[in-house]
Amino acid sequence: MPELANNFSPRHDSSGLASFAAVSARFPTALEALTILSFLFSFNADSAESNDPNEASHRPRIALVLSGGAARGSAHVGVLKVLEENRIPVDFIAGTSMGAIIGGMYAAGSSPEEMDSILASTDWNDLFSDRPSRKRLSFRRKQEDLESLIKIEMGWKGGLTFPASLIAGDKMMFYLRKLTLQTHGITSFDRLPVPFRAVATDIENGDTVVLSKGDLAEALRASMAIPGAFAPQEIDGRLLVDGFLSQNLPISVAREWGADIIIAVDVGAPLYTRDELKSILKFTGQTLGMMSRKNTKEQIALLHPNDILIRPDLGTIRGLNFERAAEAISLGEQAARDALDSLRRYSVSEQDYEVWRTAQRRRMRETVRIDAVRVENGGRVSTKTIEKRAGIKPGEEVKVDEMRRNLDRIYDIGAFDLVDFKLVDENGRNNLVIQPRERATGPIHVRFGLNLFSDLDGDSDFNFLTSITATELNRLGAEWKNQVQFGRTTRVFTELYQPLDYGRTFFVAPHAEFLQDRVETVLADGNLFRAKYRLFDGGIDAGAQLWNVGELRIGPVWGRAKVYELFGPTLPGGQTRITLAGAHARLTLDQFDNVDFPRSGFLGGLEFFSSREELGADLNYNRLTGGWNHAFSFGENTVLGGFNFGGKIGPDLPFYETFTLGGFLNLSGFAFEGLGDQYFGLARLVCYRRVLRFNKRAVEAIYVGGSAETGGVWHKFSDIDPDDLILAGSVFVGADTLFGPLYLAYGQAEGGNHAFYFYLGRGF
Repeated sequence: MPELANNFSPRHDSSGLASFAAVSARFPTALEALTILSFLFSFNADSAESNDPNEASHRPRIALVLSGGAARGSAHVGVLKVLEENRIPVDFIAGTSMGAIIGGMYAAGSSPEEMDSILASTDWNDLFSDRPSRKRLSFRRKQEDLESLIKIEMGWKGGLTFPASLIAGDKMMFYLRKLTLQTHGITSFDRLPVPFRAVATDIENGDTVVLSKGDLAEALRASMAIPGAFAPQEIDGRLLVDGFLSQNLPISVAREWGADIIIAVDVGAPLYTRDELKSILKFTGQTLGMMSRKNTKEQIALLHPNDILIRPDLGTIRGLNFERAAEAISLGEQAARDALDSLRRYSVSEQDYEVWRTAQRRRMRETVRIDAVRVENGGRVSTKTIEKRAGIKPGEEVKVDEMRRNLDRIYDIGAFDLVDFKLVDENGRNNLVIQPRERATGPIHVRFGLNLFSDLDGDSDFNFLTSITATELNRLGAEWKNQVQFGRTTRVFTELYQPLDYGRTFFVAPHAEFLQDRVETVLADGNLFRAKYRLFDGGIDAGAQLWNVGELRIGPVWGRAKVYELFGPTLPGGQTRITLAGAHARLTLDQFDNVDFPRSGFLGGLEFFSSREELGADLNYNRLTGGWNHAFSFGENTVLGGFNFGGKIGPDLPFYETFTLGGFLNLSGFAFEGLGDQYFGLARLVCYRRVLRFNKRAVEAIYVGGSAETGGVWHKFSDIDPDDLILAGSVFVGADTLFGPLYLAYGQAEGGNHAFYFYLGRGF
C-alpha cells in the first residue's frame, strides 16, 4: 500500500510505478513482471505488516468512499450492513463529515450492528450542546439560570467578544474519543484495522486537507466541524473545518491511494426549492449546498466503469433529523440491495471473508486503566483545582462514562470551552492527560437578560438586566460579579466571591446592593397600599457549596432604606429613613434538569432574616420564607408540583419586606403582585406536554399545559384558614427560547378575576 506523503496532502507515489517500468524493460517476461507487481502491492512503507488478510488471493483492492450529510449519513451504516452480508471486504475508507465518523468507526473496528445501536441511543440534541447535564453543574453555574439571562454568553477583551461558533464541541469531542478509544496508541491511520482517511477544509485558504495520521478522534472532529456551528479544530497549526466545503465525496483520495474498485456512497442533501427558501438560514444553507454539490460532481466524474455509486433516496430527511437515523439506515440498506448485481462481483469466500472480518473487528472499550494523571494546563485555573475536581485516582480501572462525569466537574467551573483528554503510553504505563482549553472569549463573561410581563389589559412592565462577571481572579478561583437592572425595578449589585480551598467548597462573599422598587397591592383587609422606596445594603457571607446540589450561606447585613412615596399603612413613628442591620441565612437546593421547563428534579430552599436593634437597626423583626418544586415526567408529559410560603416571626414586617401574590402561576387571574401582607401561602400543580422539539438554539421546544393553584395572603397568623384559600388556574402555550421561557396564557381566579398574559420569564 503506498503511504501518503504527509498528514495533509497525500500525493500518489508514482516512484513505485516508475521503478516497475524500468525493471520491466530488463525483465520482460510475464512471470517476472507479475512477481515484481505482487511485491510492489504488498509493500507498506509505514509498517512491515500488511492490513490486507486477503492479499494472496489477488482480488481487487476495494475502497469505500462515504460522503458528508449530517443525519443523512446514518444511511452509510445500512450500506455497510449489506456489504458484510454479501462478504464484500473493504481495504480502504475515505470519508467526509458524517461519512468520516461512520467510516472512522468502521476503520477502528466497530461493526455495523454496533453503529446502529450507537446512533439509536445517542441524544443528539444533548450532543450539540456544550453544557453538561444541568443536574451535574456546580451550584455557582446553576445560579445563573435563575437570573433570567439570555442563553448566549459573551466576553470582554477591550470590547464585546462573541464565540466563534455556537458550539465549542466539548461533548462532541468526548463522544468521538469514546467511539475510537480502542485505537489508543495508533498514530498512523494506515495501521488501523482498515486504512482510513478523513477529509477536512483549511478555513484560512479553502484547501482540501486529507488527514492520514495523528489522533483519530481529532481528525473526525475536524472533518465534521460545520463553520459557525462548531469551533474549528486545530491540527498541526492549521484551523480545520468540515470537509464538505472542499470535497464532500472524496473519490480522488481513494483513487490516489491506488484502489482498483471504488464504492462511493453519496448522501448529500438536495437543494431547497424556491418555495422552501423562506429564511436566512435556508439561504445560507443553500449557498453551502451549492458548493458541496459542485465539488461532488467533480469527484463523481473520476469514477471508472467498474466503480459503483450508491445514492440512497432519503426523501425528506434533512441534516438535523437525527431522530430519523433508523429510517436513514434502512434506506441506505435498501439502496445497497438495489446495487447488489454490481456489488456481488466483489464477494469473497466465507473463509476469506472471516479472515478479513476477524482482522477488522475491535471491541469498543468500556473501561480504561489509569496509571497516572497529568494536566496540561497553561491557563488561569490552578492545576490543583483541576486535579481535585477530576477526582481520578491512579491505579484504578475507570469506566469511560464515569470519566465523562469527572471531566464535567472541570468544565462546569465555567473557565473552559473544552476539557479534552488523551491516553498516552509512557514506559508501559497508561497515562491520562487532561487538556482543558480556556474560553476563547476570555475570563470576563457578559450576559444580558430580559423579563416582560403584560396582562394584555394595560398593565405591562419589563426589566432589563446586564451581568458582567470577572472570573479566575486568583489561583483559588475568585469571581467578581456585577449586575445592573432597570425597568420596573432598578437594581445595582456587586459581589466578590472568594473560594477558600482548591476544591472550591467553602467561600466568603462580600456584597452590596442598591434597589429602587415600588409596591402596589391590595392587603388582606381589602385596603389598597402603594409605596416607592430605595434601599442600599451590604454585608459579607460565608458559606459552602453542597456538592453540586445546593449552597448554604450566612452572614451579617447593614444598610439604609428611604421611602419617598407612601399610600396606606405607615412605618413605625412615621419614619421615611430606616437603618437596617441584621443577619441572614439561606439554603438553596437545585437539581432541576431545566430551570425553565423542568422535566425532572427539584428546586427549593429556606431563607431567614432577623433585623436586630442590638446590631444598630431601627426595627426588630424576623422574616422566614421558603418553597419547594418537584417535577416528574412520563414520556412527553410533565407534572410540576410545588408550594411557597412566608411570614413574620414576632413584630410586623416593614412594607418592603412583606409578601405578595398575583400574576401568571401565582394565583393566575390577579394582577402581578396584586395581593400582599404579612403572611402568604401558595400551592400549585402545573401539567404540560412537549408538543414540538427543535434542534435550534432560538426555540428549543413548544409546550401546551395548564395549572391549578390555591393560596392567599393574611395579616395575622390566626387569620390563616383553609376555607379562605383562593382557587385559581390557567391554560397556556409556552416556548423554551434563547431569551427564556415565553408564555401566552389565560388565567382565572375566584371573585371574577381573570387575565390574558404575555409573559417572558419564570413563573415559579
